[in-house]
Amino acid sequence: MTKTTIEIPQNIDSNSLFDVWLLKSICDFLILKNEYEIIQYRFGLNGYPSLTLEDTGIILDLTRERVRQVEQRTVNDLSRLTNGDISRNMRLRKDLVERLQSYKSSLYQLGQIIDEQSVTNHAIDFFSEVNINLPLLRLLLFLLGYKSIDLATNALGHHFAWALKSVDTKKIQSAISVISSYLREVAIAKSFDEIKLAVNKDRKAELRFSDYELKQAVNLSLDLEKLDSDKFQIRYEKLSSIGDKAYRILYNTNEPLHVRQLAIILNKESFKHGETSRITSHHIGARLSSDSRFGSIGRSGEWFLVEWERFTTDFILELMEDALHSRGEPLSAKAIFDFVREKRPVEKGAIDSYLGQDSRFVRVGIDQFALRDWGLASVSTTRERKVERVFSKAKLCEYIELVFKAKQVNEIFLVDLSQEIGNLEPRVSPQSIYNSIIKSPAVNIINQQQERMRKIAVFVPNYRAKLTKLDILTKDIPVGELIQTTIRKILESQTDNQLELVTLRNLVSKEIYCPPASVYSSIDKMDDVEKITNSSNQMVCRLIKSTNNYAKQIEQIADKLLVVEINRAISLVNINSVDLALFQMGKIFEHTLKKYMLEVQSKNSATVTQDDLSKLYKMVQWAGKTGLVTDETALQYLRIERNDRGHGAPAERDEREALLKNAPTLIQFYIDYIVLLEQRREKLV
Repeated sequence: MTKTTIEIPQNIDSNSLFDVWLLKSICDFLILKNEYEIIQYRFGLNGYPSLTLEDTGIILDLTRERVRQVEQRTVNDLSRLTNGDISRNMRLRKDLVERLQSYKSSLYQLGQIIDEQSVTNHAIDFFSEVNINLPLLRLLLFLLGYKSIDLATNALGHHFAWALKSVDTKKIQSAISVISSYLREVAIAKSFDEIKLAVNKDRKAELRFSDYELKQAVNLSLDLEKLDSDKFQIRYEKLSSIGDKAYRILYNTNEPLHVRQLAIILNKESFKHGETSRITSHHIGARLSSDSRFGSIGRSGEWFLVEWERFTTDFILELMEDALHSRGEPLSAKAIFDFVREKRPVEKGAIDSYLGQDSRFVRVGIDQFALRDWGLASVSTTRERKVERVFSKAKLCEYIELVFKAKQVNEIFLVDLSQEIGNLEPRVSPQSIYNSIIKSPAVNIINQQQERMRKIAVFVPNYRAKLTKLDILTKDIPVGELIQTTIRKILESQTDNQLELVTLRNLVSKEIYCPPASVYSSIDKMDDVEKITNSSNQMVCRLIKSTNNYAKQIEQIADKLLVVEINRAISLVNINSVDLALFQMGKIFEHTLKKYMLEVQSKNSATVTQDDLSKLYKMVQWAGKTGLVTDETALQYLRIERNDRGHGAPAERDEREALLKNAPTLIQFYIDYIVLLEQRREKLV
């Protein structure tokens, strides 16, 4: 007896949507419930997630192997159906078979391997639909004889490419994995030939990847990007570490970068790729210092790639000595600069300053320098001349304002203004006063055209905005005297009353904004400061007579328990526990600031919210906002130091040595603010 062949799907219009008629065909064909459920779970139909053989078996109470067998049998039967054959006494409608065969032929035109986005776009165009049911389309591709290449899994789901059965998809998948690993390891862009050489180098001839396989892999991989230069690189967000990201940045820049610049670029890239965490300069420096690919240029904070070879980690002074040793004869400042500049970034002014101030160099002729150890005679190229000193810029501005206020005018003839100030300062010549007024920010000079040209000085009320910190500090004290006072203060703050010359110079320049060269000349004139060479062959300045005394300041604190806590912390300042000492001082500082804020809150002297009291960062911001301090930066510096001690790993010996050197300065800062806060609190009480 002949069995009747059933045509499916039934009750479906030929113009129905792709997912409607195909899904109905599958439902009509798969009469057995477990077959339909297995296909549904394995391919993620009807909104279900795509499950593994194991998970599908658990849900349906079947073994993994039974699920595989049923799936294979069902897919084979469905494949015959979609190709127009009779399967299980069923046949797909002729118009639908023709449509599927036409679709299959059009797919062949796209190539042997097609990425899923291209497949989806093609299906939308072919079936003239707005959207395509992706899980159903994937099932259809299986039925039409395509194999999947698993590219990646992310928050948006699985990503595949599709290949004809003749393609070795395992080889393509392996090529994608190997290329991604290689480019992730090198972190920079590579050409196709470089990639081919690297991934095939250690493979047997029969196992090497072909050009076709490699080209398909680099084009399909979601982790790679192609550059305009026909090179490929791993995407930035796929790089494994901060070191790899910094390596790519430096490699592409091809110049050393300061750690702060690296932090800016790294954070910008992180933000661009949706990362919320921020990287600090300190964090980057710590990572690069432990990575053999990077080298730091002296104490400059700049980093370079060791492979460049044209840069060195040597200090500027060492390179200057190398320049002279390499020639064995005196050199000009430019020749020394050129030698150093080939090895590392440096400013010409730094070379000139070292040649003029550092004791290891000596001038032996006009623009000729040698090493002092060579024993060549020193010559002076400076001419003796009498220099008439004038009062400071800020003092002159003060006199100018005084004259204008006394005369109650806004403008005055320049010569008359000069005479008035000359009456106040008879020791200074009229010509010097006249010339100084012309350059003063307190007046604008205009020319009045009458019978003869006369200059008029117009008062500038906001002249103070044009004065530097150094101008203000030296209003009543000569610059040299201010520098020497600052030098003594800094050296007195050191536990052993000494500091490396370069560090001392930087601290003085930073504190009073004076030129570095003036620090050197001031030190040379100080009888109570001597220069010595330490074990590292670095020039060190030592205060001959000084005292290291916090007692006078601490005596100003009325709270005796607080005094005991401060003295206990100071007693820990030694090589074994200096990190603990600074942590304790940080806690005392934080406690004192919070105690003051609570007192302000209880007296309603100013607004203090719970948010203000929540973190030390917020407390410091409050101090700046309410005018408790005029410079919030110093407090933020103490906050960062306190956090470094509180949250960082236990300090190694070399770090403790550095901390011990800086401890007096930090403790002085802490005590200054603790005394200020306690005195303010006492007034409220």
